[in-house]
Amino acid sequence: MRRAGRMVAALVLALAATASVAHGQGGGPEEGGGAGASAERPRVGLVLSGGAAKGIAHVGVIRVLEEAGLPVDVVTGTSMGSIVGGLYAMGYTPEMMTRIMREQKWSALLTDANPRDVLDLERRLHSGETLLTIPTRGRAVALPSGVVQGQRVLELLTRLAWPHHEVTDFRKLPRPFAAVVMDLRTGEAVPLTSGSLPLAIRASMSIPSMFEPVVMDGRTYVDGGMARNLPAEDARALGADVLVCVDVGDPAPPEDGAFTAGSLINVVLRTAFLRSEASTREQRRLCDVVIEPEAGGLGFFAFDAADEWVLRGETAARAALPQIQALVELLGRPALPVIPAPVVHPVEVATLEIRGASAPGERLVRQRIAVQIPAPLTPEDLRAAVERVYSSGAFARVSYRLLPAEISAADASPPAQRLVIEVAERQDDALGFGLRYDSHERAALLFALSLRNRLAYGSSVRLAARLGQQTQLGLEAFDRLGADSPIGIGGALEFTDVPVDLFAGGDRPLVRGDLAVLRASGYTSYALATSAFVRLGLNLQRVRAKPRVGADTLGDVAVRTLTQTFASASLHLLADTRDRTAYPLRGYRASLLAEGAERAVGSGATFGHLAADAETFVPASPSLTLFGRLALTRGRGADLPPSHATFVGGLYPPALLPGRFLPLYGARPQELIGRSGQLLLTGTRWRPGADVFLELVANAGAVGDRWTLDPDAQRFGVGVTGGLFTPVGPVSLTLAGDRIGDLTLGFSLGARF
Repeated sequence: MRRAGRMVAALVLALAATASVAHGQGGGPEEGGGAGASAERPRVGLVLSGGAAKGIAHVGVIRVLEEAGLPVDVVTGTSMGSIVGGLYAMGYTPEMMTRIMREQKWSALLTDANPRDVLDLERRLHSGETLLTIPTRGRAVALPSGVVQGQRVLELLTRLAWPHHEVTDFRKLPRPFAAVVMDLRTGEAVPLTSGSLPLAIRASMSIPSMFEPVVMDGRTYVDGGMARNLPAEDARALGADVLVCVDVGDPAPPEDGAFTAGSLINVVLRTAFLRSEASTREQRRLCDVVIEPEAGGLGFFAFDAADEWVLRGETAARAALPQIQALVELLGRPALPVIPAPVVHPVEVATLEIRGASAPGERLVRQRIAVQIPAPLTPEDLRAAVERVYSSGAFARVSYRLLPAEISAADASPPAQRLVIEVAERQDDALGFGLRYDSHERAALLFALSLRNRLAYGSSVRLAARLGQQTQLGLEAFDRLGADSPIGIGGALEFTDVPVDLFAGGDRPLVRGDLAVLRASGYTSYALATSAFVRLGLNLQRVRAKPRVGADTLGDVAVRTLTQTFASASLHLLADTRDRTAYPLRGYRASLLAEGAERAVGSGATFGHLAADAETFVPASPSLTLFGRLALTRGRGADLPPSHATFVGGLYPPALLPGRFLPLYGARPQELIGRSGQLLLTGTRWRPGADVFLELVANAGAVGDRWTLDPDAQRFGVGVTGGLFTPVGPVSLTLAGDRIGDLTLGFSLGARF
């Protein structure tokens, strides 16, 4: 009753004020858009709080407000409330917003990682190996100010704001709008009503420690929920007379003390809400109607429950219908404003401007955007252009704005625009850590340091150490001959030590040995496309094969310590379009590696080695992928180095020494060894859930002096694998064998490296 009385009093005062304005006896509210806002009735403000995924409930509230006939003239929002509020201010309907929230892949938004299939092939070679990457600067660790830069979020907001790209004064949107942020220097709440609309919304949702702060006009902003999570006074400042407030902020924990902190992000968000709790109490006093959707049972990041959140918003708004309908009656049942739904149309772009890049960085941007200007461009054109620039790895953030052109286009209709690409160049190096465990080779650790621009702009230097039973230490440098050149040069120094098992028809290995290779190489590379290259290399290698225990000979195979040094030339063709390295859903990988030496140092022998490997992954349905693989290796020469033999067998062959190790269900690790090898594999993978999979595989393989189609020479096997994707990489359990009575059970954790 007290709130209803306050609402009536507010309406009476607002009506008196607007009547005074109508007779020219006083000033009015700040000028703005507000299509349908009438000077003959009080203006209604919609206030939307922050609350992470809970903010999706705002959409359900708006749907009920429209059904009840309540016009909204002014919108303010904080954090997630700024996203929903900004969309509503632009004219998006509740149905359109529901579809956006439901169809958006939020997990992809909350990461800066590029999809693997958009990276240059040189960067794909090591993608997915590390679980954690931290920036470094010189000898010090340069901890980021946020886990996520927010590149994906900004891309989405920019696309959604396309119909109003020319608006820099948010008060001129169909509904005047303010996104509330906190100034990180002063701690004060700041309502943003001008500038770049997508960037303002992105700043409003910059949850501290999770998202990088946003710098605008020399000020650094973070999530407005830290200072004013319910921006009621900002709606008043925009000219609202009556306020409908939706609060999805963190509710107080139960009084019985049954409270758990949960994840780190939950702790951060809970701290933020506690900090602004006093502010929220003050802001609620300014509200005439307060709606509080139920938040129990779902977490801050339950974005996949969009329909449930919308329903909860509707339920809470319907519970407040008596107050809402009373407000509609007191307003005189006004007609709802007619606001056209946002329409996406091409924009005529006359000129291009690049901001924030060095001279070589600007050349890289111009080469990467790959769009013709002047030309009419769509949001999809610019989304793809930004993706190409960002996937280069040279920039921490890439965004664009469309501004009035500084020159006129004589035949441009609508008026021509100026495309402004804004970038932030990466300054830090990166230190990555990887972890793997499998039931054959046990645990392995990876440490990889990537150095940027050390040799020239765009160059990369990688130092990596793989520690475990399989060891590899390496240093590699690569640089292109210009930012837009397909030609690159590189060099590598690498030491690899791989344990191998040698069998002689029994169930137990007779010899456990080490295969060690020290290799120095230089190469030139030509990019056939972003997904393919050809490399020509010169190599100097020293190979040592040394038994650990067992006999000196195994049949005709000598297992005594053997050392060989040789120089060789190599040709490597590689194409890779797989969407991910481990258990891909689509794409293919094809590799041809040929190496030969005319004169091995100290022996005068010649040899040649060829390894061809192709695999393809075809989605038969959204949850079913069919795949196949064909691998062939061939060695020739009287003194073929042991490092160029083919080892076949096992569930988890080494990822080191490519073209030497092939898996084979139904055979023990490295059970088959020969000059030549072959593998044919086919399988199907079913995904009952986004992160769960079940895989069936059948394969056949053989080794010998040459390839053969003789069925009697083949080893056959089948396997079934169940697994899931986790934050520490894929986890799988495999049961495989060539018959029921001889099955092998294998466990694997993490990506292969």
